Amino acid sequence: MQQTPSEAYGTICWEESLDISLFPTIIVLPLKVDYQTWIKTMQNRLFSKMDLKKISEISSLALMLPSSIIVGLFFGYVLDKAFGTHPWMLIAFFLLGIVSGFYSLFRALKKYKD
Repeated sequence: MQQTPSEAYGTICWEESLDISLFPTIIVLPLKVDYQTWIKTMQNRLFSKMDLKKISEISSLALMLPSSIIVGLFFGYVLDKAFGTHPWMLIAFFLLGIVSGFYSLFRALKKYKD
């Protein structure tokens, strides 16, 4: 007995919220498939294309600016308490944190420009 294409194959439809660039090909699976094998195949495809070290370095870029600002606020607060210059040191180190955060961010982005 021959099956029609609609009976022989099932398709996987991805939700719109997923990043489609990670799945550049249309995936058509037989209805009777070993899903454990399929998951391992998809993981191998995904991770073979991406270098995990580079992914972790790029994801750390998101923390550069906020962490610089927080460090600047902390030092400004401590120096304000020590010298009694409330709020001038806090403002100065807050601005220095912003500047150093953007400097670090741009320097790291230049490394990944290629």
